[in-house]
Amino acid sequence: MKVSKSMTPKSNDRPVLRVAYVGPVDVPSSAANAQRMLGLAKALGLAGCEVVIGSAADNHEEAVAFASGTRIEYIRESATNGNTRIRRIVRGLVAGDRTIRWLNRLDPEPDVVILYGTTFSYLVRLLRWTRRRQIPLVLDVVEWYDPRHLPGGVLGPYAILNEIAMRYAKKAAGIIAISSFLADYYRRAGLPTVTVPPLFEPVASQPHATMPWNDGGSASLTIAYVGNPGKKDRRTLENLLSLPDALGSLRNAIRIRIVGVDRAQASAAVGRMPETLPAEVTFLGSMARTDAMTEVARADFTVLQRPDRRYTKAGFPTKIVESLILGTPPLANATSDLGKWLVDNENAIILVDDSIEALVEGVNRAWSSQGTFDRSAIATRAAKAFSPASWSGVLTNLLKDSMKRGL
Repeated sequence: MKVSKSMTPKSNDRPVLRVAYVGPVDVPSSAANAQRMLGLAKALGLAGCEVVIGSAADNHEEAVAFASGTRIEYIRESATNGNTRIRRIVRGLVAGDRTIRWLNRLDPEPDVVILYGTTFSYLVRLLRWTRRRQIPLVLDVVEWYDPRHLPGGVLGPYAILNEIAMRYAKKAAGIIAISSFLADYYRRAGLPTVTVPPLFEPVASQPHATMPWNDGGSASLTIAYVGNPGKKDRRTLENLLSLPDALGSLRNAIRIRIVGVDRAQASAAVGRMPETLPAEVTFLGSMARTDAMTEVARADFTVLQRPDRRYTKAGFPTKIVESLILGTPPLANATSDLGKWLVDNENAIILVDDSIEALVEGVNRAWSSQGTFDRSAIATRAAKAFSPASWSGVLTNLLKDSMKRGL
């Protein structure tokens, strides 16, 4: 049997726990799911756990060092051996088989396996494998998808499997939930459960926008959106495109910078695009994560509006945490657990809902605030609240409770 160096002790001292963290995620990358896995892995590493991340990435490297006590190995679950639709479908149906083969090679075996998400093919395989090995399976549950957002719609196979998986997940030994909504759902099933938001290391100082911006009309207020809107953030994108016209006399003082999509991609996301793009709106397209974060830091505010639905209650927008850590207050309505972290006129401007009217009201308040937000204080508080170090004990105790619960 091949010995995986990632789980081989580096000394005679046994780690607190040996953890294998897997899922249909290409790690490392700038995607929110990869950042989630890296954040939790760092937290466990800081608690003295030895963590190996089984990345789904199609990478030929055997392993890479990531942080103290943590390594990344490439399983290549993402490899499709071609780009035809049939091959992608077949690969999707058997996703997780390479992960099982990889787990079989780990020596010594992990004490706990964490699965990112509830992808049905992974969940079934890993529950079977962990039960045979008498190893607890803990799920990192981060979403409850809206079936309308999945291929095939409400009655499609993806939507049906997703609903089954969210309930089948109750067979796990423990749950790390990204939101209180998900934590309450699994806690009612009697599972050891903790709520852990997205985690990020504190960042180095970033350039902030010059404040105050209203100096007789020569300055402007910069609002940024960073990410791939998909269907979840379609409303945000629609409202940003409508904002200049809705602002009236204030429109000339506003600059909107959209990072992550170009005009064509934005048009596909919203289903329509004005023939003449407002001069106040700039599409910057895809860019490296460091450059995107610089755009967030340079903005006066970021913006995110989502409807009040099950999927928004279940998730937790990573882009809000990234904005706060960079000291940039968001304009956002309080979906998910945001109401626990955002304080109106202190680290954010809280919008009443996801309407264009709410955004206009918020932008007017932002303009009137005259740079009164203490961006250094926002960044400092967020760095502590969302740092891996602050959640190390919570996560480690959850894994230990899952082991005591039995299989």
